[in-house]
Amino acid sequence: MTTVSFSRWIAHASWLIAKAPALWLSYTVALGILMILSRVSLALGVVIAVTGLFLAVGLAKYVDLKMSQEPPVSFFWALKRSLPLAILAAVGIVTCWFVFRLVATLFNGDYEKIILFFFNWELLPENLDDKPLRQLFGWFYGYASATLLFVMLMLISFASWFSHPLMLFNNRPLTSANRLGNKATEKHRGAILKLWGFIFVLAFFGAGILPMLVPFLYTFTALLMYTSYQSIFKNLDQ
Repeated sequence: MTTVSFSRWIAHASWLIAKAPALWLSYTVALGILMILSRVSLALGVVIAVTGLFLAVGLAKYVDLKMSQEPPVSFFWALKRSLPLAILAAVGIVTCWFVFRLVATLFNGDYEKIILFFFNWELLPENLDDKPLRQLFGWFYGYASATLLFVMLMLISFASWFSHPLMLFNNRPLTSANRLGNKATEKHRGAILKLWGFIFVLAFFGAGILPMLVPFLYTFTALLMYTSYQSIFKNLDQ
């Protein structure tokens, strides 16, 4: 895929889903189940959501190689290669989230929220009973939509949309990945802005109208991160 355009990225992401539907369905369902743990610990929920997002970028590469490489790479190779950096990114995001929350708490004096960020068991019968399915999924995944928007803002403001795939697939250090990623973003600004706008709209749509699709939104966002990276940095790929 050589043409750099938003429509090509969507088409490539859809092709990757079509080539391994069982994998993506299983991954999305598993991620959705784990995301519910945010109602035990918001910090844990954020770590799970962000890890799931960036881990799926590596799995997208695995599916791409599986279709084009002989012999195909193994699933465990993809996990081993992708999981450490995904967890590291998640820890960084949750740390930033906690710092912002801590500053806000210090201003309003509600210090109990510091503890509740790490542990707050809300999976109680009174919170689960007699709720419509849409409302229940909104309660489970409302934080996940906010987390995705927060990740997007952090990448746009302090790193680059392409920082993670450049670090994962090309072993670039963070500063180099940020520099190359920002340069590519500036060069292809039109397509990138369409992509960001698309994800932001889906995040708001998922939070308010179809919250049960939020786990799939994470998967599809990861696929778009991979396909946009692949079209621009294909010659750098190892």
